[in-house]
Amino acid sequence: MSQAILDFMMEDHHRLDGIFAKMENAKNVAEAKKYFIEFNYGLRRHIVWEEKIFFPIFEKKKGLTRGGPTEAMRADHKEIKKLLEGIHDCVAGESAKEFKKIKKFEEDFRDLISTHNFKEEQMLYGWIDDVLDDKEKKNIFKEVENVSPEEYEKCCE
Repeated sequence: MSQAILDFMMEDHHRLDGIFAKMENAKNVAEAKKYFIEFNYGLRRHIVWEEKIFFPIFEKKKGLTRGGPTEAMRADHKEIKKLLEGIHDCVAGESAKEFKKIKKFEEDFRDLISTHNFKEEQMLYGWIDDVLDDKEKKNIFKEVENVSPEEYEKCCE
């Protein structure tokens, strides 16, 4: 039996949550920036996996063309990226004033991402696992490994 999408993606959520917590607890902009770079890179990669690999195969298998859970997740991703851009602007400024602004973005981000992750973990990933057989999952994980970093290394487009 191959690895479950749910387990794989939940593990990545937990890893990203840990990096975000370090950023939230940073003592200054330089420290926050260090963790933001790692977090931003990892979250953008995670979103690419979902939008380019997991969601399309789920939609194809379920016959979804409009609406549905993946459309809602994509809408959340747009909001997540906006908040990432706000945090990016704060850490790029590297001033104490900008550092204070980070806290508001972090709070808004934490609210959005926790709800978003809950929906994915409690519903969507399990549905994806249910519609795929082991061979399809193995192929998908090969695709995940082969995603070009150019797809997610871009910072705050």
